Amino acid sequence: MLTALREWNQKRTLRAMLRDPRSTRGYRSTGQLEKGIGSDRFTTERLLRSIGARKAEGAEEWTLNPL
Repeated sequence: MLTALREWNQKRTLRAMLRDPRSTRGYRSTGQLEKGIGSDRFTTERLLRSIGARKAEGAEEWTLNPL
């Protein structure tokens, strides 16, 4: 149960980071997102996919913006 609460909070943080108007073109790098939630790359990418984020082509950046 503790894991579920932590992941819920991490997802909330990821959404906020990706919606922040200061982010370049609506994208954030994987490294920034990892540091923001204090997690490893695998977990960060899994959580990003679960909230509907998509990865930019040819770059290590993620966004919530539609195609």
